Amino acid sequence: ITVVIPSHGPLEQHLAENGIKCVVSGFKLWRQSKLNWKSGLIFTYNHLIQLNKIIKACGTDFDLVHSNSSMTDIGQQIARRLRIPHIWHLRENGKYDYPSKFVVPSFLARRVMESATVLVCVSRSLQDFYSSEICPKGRYRVIYDGISAPVYQRTSHALNCVHFCCTG
Repeated sequence: ITVVIPSHGPLEQHLAENGIKCVVSGFKLWRQSKLNWKSGLIFTYNHLIQLNKIIKACGTDFDLVHSNSSMTDIGQQIARRLRIPHIWHLRENGKYDYPSKFVVPSFLARRVMESATVLVCVSRSLQDFYSSEICPKGRYRVIYDGISAPVYQRTSHALNCVHFCCTG
């Protein structure tokens, strides 16, 4: 397991104490409350730098990427670059709980989210929100507490274990 986090702090220390590899990258949220014309440019520039930094630090030996928030798309970008499945856990809608907007145009946000292997929503109302307002063609599952079954097929490792990268 490798966990990617945006900044140094207590989570980094906790992961280290438990022997879990952690990469601190400084990636930015793709949903923000205060947007101006600079937001998209800064986000795009930062994203390219951080994506390369993450992949260099983590390597490419993963079977899947799991993102734990809809507030960043860095997990989907890692999965796309490595050509591996991406499980995207959606825990917030970003409209009512965090009044925020995507820093990229809506059609790009939709395309990014719809390219996830599966969008796991923690409630039916969250699935209804995303399928009607954000990405109607997404592959959704509602799982109230964790992932209950594999949603991908292993292809790469001979050992009986799964290597994955967790973001968010």
